[in-house]
Amino acid sequence: MYPQIFEIRLDDDTTKKFYAGQLVEGRVILALGKEKVVRGIVVRLIGKGNVYWDNTGIKHNTVYRESETYVNATAQLLVPEDGRQTVMAPGSYEYLFSLQLPPNIPSSIEGQHCFVRYYLEAAIQRPWKDDQIQESVIHVTSISDLSPETAEPASMQQEKFVGFNLCQKGPIILNFMIGKTGFVPGEFLQFGVEIRNTSSTRINRVHVSLKRQLTGHAKGETKSSHDKFLQLNGPPTEVGGYLLWQSNFEIPVLPPSDLLGCNIISIKYYVEIKLALEKWVDAKFVKHIFIGTSQQCVKEHRNSSSELFFANHETPTKKPKSRKTSVVMSRKNSMIKSPIEEFRFNDNDAIWGNDDEVENVAMLMSPPSASISGENGFIFSSSLPPLDLTFFQTKPERHPFFKFYEDCDYESSYPYRNMSTSNVPQQANRPPRPHSNPGHHWGRSYWDNEDD
Repeated sequence: MYPQIFEIRLDDDTTKKFYAGQLVEGRVILALGKEKVVRGIVVRLIGKGNVYWDNTGIKHNTVYRESETYVNATAQLLVPEDGRQTVMAPGSYEYLFSLQLPPNIPSSIEGQHCFVRYYLEAAIQRPWKDDQIQESVIHVTSISDLSPETAEPASMQQEKFVGFNLCQKGPIILNFMIGKTGFVPGEFLQFGVEIRNTSSTRINRVHVSLKRQLTGHAKGETKSSHDKFLQLNGPPTEVGGYLLWQSNFEIPVLPPSDLLGCNIISIKYYVEIKLALEKWVDAKFVKHIFIGTSQQCVKEHRNSSSELFFANHETPTKKPKSRKTSVVMSRKNSMIKSPIEEFRFNDNDAIWGNDDEVENVAMLMSPPSASISGENGFIFSSSLPPLDLTFFQTKPERHPFFKFYEDCDYESSYPYRNMSTSNVPQQANRPPRPHSNPGHHWGRSYWDNEDD
């Protein structure tokens, strides 16, 4: 007879998530309605990796299979006094256990042809009968450091010719930049896409996706699958047009790039840039990135600059002040710059600007996805992840609801909208300040409670 209650309860039963090297502690709960003869009660901590696929041919079918065991630890919860069997009276029982995960084991992962899984298995061992088993799956994350090189900015330049030789006009020139190549889950990947379309076909859309390639190894052969976790859609580019699009996305919770201790599965993460062409097959470009989990690496990488540069640039001096202003605008053709970690609004409800234009902060957290020109302004704030902004895309006739004067305190970042000192309302009764950087135009938001 099966027990009335037979379950595994972990001390951290809400998430069931552990790091390699941690203790897995909990209880086995058992409730019996009548006497039960048992040889013992045990709990096991098991971790396995498995690869499986088959190639179906006309004459024969080949099966590829490999497996590994990363942990197999057992704790005896009930041992009969005579070493053979014991009779358990009706009632409730609770057995504590503590098992440790090895330090160098791979993270839990699920793929189309492979997996790494960890689970707890409680077993009631019965004489002359099969064991009664209860399982509880846990998620394990290995500790994987990112190398210092992954904190450096990276770029990729590619050319793509479309069409047949006789009708080719010119290439599509792509310049893709990211602030760094190493990330931990929860960080934001900031990227920039620059396109010069000298071809004879329109680019209907630019897609930037985060993908993963999972490869299983068995019998000297490999089998790969690709997973897409997210996708951002950029603006089109006309024939002979130019696009400069900058955006970002959050790295989801994913296993690290290095599957420590695993010899049958390899993993690669990459950013895919796909150009949806109007007349020809889509053009695809790939930039590999790395994902880690080390807490020390989290600290170091969040303190890194994560800066993007397009063409020539000149960095203005940053002069932080302890005041409430959090939105800054600037104009400069050749620069896109600012750490995404500092993208935040201090006021959670609204951004103050002109008295008759008070807008919800969610409408200001991110620039529209659009190409920019020499007259475009930039908006910068101080580390909330930006959201999609459609305000000025739906109401292009409206002026920005900030008053600006020249001489900025912070560097600028994201493309905002066409903005110049000629179409921005000037602040009343305050003359414009002289340029802090002659030859360039800068600005910052005006707040009524400023006393400087």
